[in-house]
Amino acid sequence: MIYDIPRDLESYQVFEMKCVIHKGNIDGRGELVQILPIGFNVKDTVIDDARMEFKNYTLNLYWDELPKDSVFEISYTVELDRIYGSLPLTSILYLEKTGKEYKFKTNVVIKRVEPVVAEEPIVADETETGATETPAGVEFRVQVRAAYKAQIPLQRLANKYALRDEIRENYIGNWYKYSVGSFTTFEEAKKYRAEIVGEHGVRDAFIVAFYNGERLNDLSELKQLALDAYPFKTSYKESGTCYRVQILAMKQGRVSPEVLKEIYAIEEEVNEEVYPNWHKYTVGKCTSKEEAKKLREKLVEKGIIDAFVVIYQNGERITYNGLIK
Repeated sequence: MIYDIPRDLESYQVFEMKCVIHKGNIDGRGELVQILPIGFNVKDTVIDDARMEFKNYTLNLYWDELPKDSVFEISYTVELDRIYGSLPLTSILYLEKTGKEYKFKTNVVIKRVEPVVAEEPIVADETETGATETPAGVEFRVQVRAAYKAQIPLQRLANKYALRDEIRENYIGNWYKYSVGSFTTFEEAKKYRAEIVGEHGVRDAFIVAFYNGERLNDLSELKQLALDAYPFKTSYKESGTCYRVQILAMKQGRVSPEVLKEIYAIEEEVNEEVYPNWHKYTVGKCTSKEEAKKLREKLVEKGIIDAFVVIYQNGERITYNGLIK
């Protein structure tokens, strides 16, 4: 496989990615997996007779019958976001007739360019407590009980736990589930749950989410449906000073930490932190600057050339200017 990638690429640029595949006389089924750098967003493809899937910056192409030509080309449009540096690109071509996988690697160099954005007034829609409103369609409640194939009279639950708020029932997969409250932010629901547990004795109460009236199986589904509503972790339960290495920051978007681990072959845990309009990803939990610097050097060798060390005090990130010397 030969990559045909334009030179002098810049952040936020749109370009055509081309790959020339030499397969010789081999025919039959085939599959191509391309693990693209974070920030490469595939817009469209021109690939004959191939089924395509694109998820988590991984492009999968499937052929029931490979093209007849011994050499053929695939191409697709890519839109870059706020990324730069020397970024790894891996392709894995599988040919059923040979039963083998063929791996190809290269680096794509992106020049850093900041976008020109017209200044506009920022208007925040806030609740009375000053918290940003959750996107329309998202509702948080607190589940207090569940029963398998047997309904519980609502008044009985209200009397047992001395609940004055409306109790609502949902029937899901042979289970009757009962919840109270209705909140637009996770923090409001969290405070209400503490009240339910502490003052009403509902020890097993927990927070559930609804989207457009439909209950979600898990809060993590909000990552796909309404990212701004998902209660991400921005601090850690730890004391003292800690050092981590930031490997990526994305504005108005996110990527799974598991994808980052796979793309860069990172052994340590990848943490995800969310701030207003930003998703930041760090690696490690170092107790000294020296340990953090060694980890940074290790990550730079893996192709994350812009990695840098950040400091945390009692679980909170400390803002500072410049890298740690």
